[in-house]
Amino acid sequence: MSREVYLQGPSGIIEGKVQDGMQNGIIDPSAPTVLVLHPDPLAGGTMNNKVSYTIFKAFADTGFNTLRINFRGVGKSKGNINDFIKYPEQSGIADASAALDWLHDQYPSTSHYWIAGFSFGSWIAMHMLMRRPEIEGFISVAPPATNRNFNFVDPCPVSGMFVQPEKDSIAKLEDVDKMVRSLDYSDVEVDYRIVPDADHFFQNWKNPSVNYLNQLYDIVYEFINIRLATRISKPIRKKRRRRKKKDDYDND
Repeated sequence: MSREVYLQGPSGIIEGKVQDGMQNGIIDPSAPTVLVLHPDPLAGGTMNNKVSYTIFKAFADTGFNTLRINFRGVGKSKGNINDFIKYPEQSGIADASAALDWLHDQYPSTSHYWIAGFSFGSWIAMHMLMRRPEIEGFISVAPPATNRNFNFVDPCPVSGMFVQPEKDSIAKLEDVDKMVRSLDYSDVEVDYRIVPDADHFFQNWKNPSVNYLNQLYDIVYEFINIRLATRISKPIRKKRRRRKKKDDYDND
């Protein structure tokens, strides 16, 4: 079962929910660990978004220590949500960095770290994997390549997966296709899955009463288990704890 947590962030308390990694019903202190990031706070995104929760559940069900957070100004998280108007990148990275530092403190024996996100959260997740060398895997769902730049992923440092809804009108398929094809994947393996007929929120684009969240769950769950079994990646980057630098919190 997940539990509420409140951790210190750059703009005050950050609200989150965490589930301890389990093996055979017993808490595993060496379980892998993941941070899951939600969509755009300015568009109503929260950690309880159905897509974000589906990603969270898939990781938790594979035995990960799994944390999802509300960015500043969302839910019970302190801070000014309007920071995301002028400084979306800096604000998201700063909050996510604080959450990852908290995971280091909470799970000092963890075996390895992943990051995942949906929409805006996937953009911040990709920024994080370029900054934090302990991150060994990623899952990016509906990356917002239509209105965000992903050129900073150069080269992609770790293996992972992009999952894209076919009929997404926010993160358009043609833009995501172009972004995924343009990245440098030297020495890593990156999967790319398209969910037919799904819109941005994994509902049927013609009939919103039909959703594809179970399909998303299966895609994520299967990929995680394959990666855990094989650990296909470039030679693992040396793990080191990166404490916050001043630049992380500039413009907060």
